Amino acid sequence: MKKNVLALSIAAAVASFGVMGSAHAITTIVAGAANGLSKSDTGVGHVLIVPYYSAQGTNATLINLTNTDTTNGKAVKVRFRGAANSDDVYDFQVFLSPADQWAAKISQNAAGLAQIETVDVSCTKPTIKGTPQPFSTLRVDPAPVGSTAAKQTLEGYVEIFNMADIRPTGAFYDATSTNTSAINSSTSGWLGSAVNPLFTAIKHVANVAPCSGAAFTALDTDRTAGQWATLTYPTTGLAANWTLINLASAAAFGGPAAAIEATLSDAVSTGNIVYWPQTKQVFGLWPSSTFTADPLLAGNLTLTGTLTVVPPVLPLLQDFPDLSTPYYSGVTAAGQASAIAASIAATSLNNEFLTDSATLAIGAATDMVISMPTRRYAVAMDYVTGKAVYNSAVTAHYTVANTTVTNRQVCVFGLSPAAYNREESTPSLVVASPSAIPTFCGETSVVAVNQTSPTVTNVLSATIAIQGMDVTYNEGWLTIATPGLGYGLPIIGDAFTKAVAGPSTFGVNFPHRVTRYAP
Repeated sequence: MKKNVLALSIAAAVASFGVMGSAHAITTIVAGAANGLSKSDTGVGHVLIVPYYSAQGTNATLINLTNTDTTNGKAVKVRFRGAANSDDVYDFQVFLSPADQWAAKISQNAAGLAQIETVDVSCTKPTIKGTPQPFSTLRVDPAPVGSTAAKQTLEGYVEIFNMADIRPTGAFYDATSTNTSAINSSTSGWLGSAVNPLFTAIKHVANVAPCSGAAFTALDTDRTAGQWATLTYPTTGLAANWTLINLASAAAFGGPAAAIEATLSDAVSTGNIVYWPQTKQVFGLWPSSTFTADPLLAGNLTLTGTLTVVPPVLPLLQDFPDLSTPYYSGVTAAGQASAIAASIAATSLNNEFLTDSATLAIGAATDMVISMPTRRYAVAMDYVTGKAVYNSAVTAHYTVANTTVTNRQVCVFGLSPAAYNREESTPSLVVASPSAIPTFCGETSVVAVNQTSPTVTNVLSATIAIQGMDVTYNEGWLTIATPGLGYGLPIIGDAFTKAVAGPSTFGVNFPHRVTRYAP
């Protein structure tokens, strides 16, 4: 793509300050045993994806994150991404001691931003306990069509990663090792057993974690300060549940996060250590495409002349890891993005719907959430140019052949919806609005069943990436063929239905039933 002047000037500034030689950049991914990734059927894994959060109107979303490992602590990255184009709106780290659980609420503050608040005493970087922390508009669309930048933070999805285990004692990596290869599978840098000071820092004492000490502080710098000496290969064990509550109507929805595990020959194994400091320091180990497939963040400032690859967005250390950061040996960032996409790719999705009719008269309505958490790594929006940016190395679920840009959101087309009523009948045509061509626009698309050109959906109060779909019938089930370009589309999500009975509002959600792509 044509590089914008702002990005080039940033690159020049970075080079002039010598950031490419930064002593604080992570220089090693320590390789675990895994050789693949697969979707977990147990709800427990190394990586979790919450398909939807909302702080729209009087909505609040509760997230409970549990470490089911009763032996090891976990260094966990949590990232909230906006519904429009998967922009990072808030990220932080939480450190779970064995059998620990962390909980928080996401709601809307007086300024119209999403905010996170918690009274949980588990360690986090930065500290967020006690004081609500507003989400950020730094990365979102500065000029969204029919909206504001603040509103872009109010709904989306959540990524959660186990970056490393924190053992009470054990073999720790030698912080003074000079090995700085991108993937280090050598065992020569490993030390013998010792008490782990980081475990001591995060382990609850009288129901409170200390969150202090040299080992905890060292995580903010680099491995020469000792951080690798306290981290070991990430094992499985993370689980999360989410609950969405409308505080005005008391309608509530919820479910488990989708889980993905690192595997060795289909058995659960250990992933790579992928810890980065939770700081705003500029990333310094180029090319960044070694560690992310995100087309806005991947680049190589060490090249010269016409070969210079300037990322549209200059990455910071806190941008890592993401879903594409290599979690097993021998895989590239683009290869991992492709592997996770393949693990959740579906050629069709099915779910029920219930909307109001004269005979029902119960205020019934249904919204369907279509969350596409890997699309960001194949295609992203560059807000400076107003154009989509592609990573052609990511497996072809999303390319120029099946995506377009509408209202500054990336949209995927090539869908075929069909609705059935309770007596098997199907209409001749299911119409999507405002376009007659069915599309999923935005990264977390909300389909309002039997709403015509909505500005806000009836169930979730969604406003960011929405469309109406006239399915003719008031009740029945909807199937949408999602063949993509022959590989299916990586999709997770639910159908959300609410109904009103007197003063009470009831809510229920059902995960989509899907036909997974089989190569």
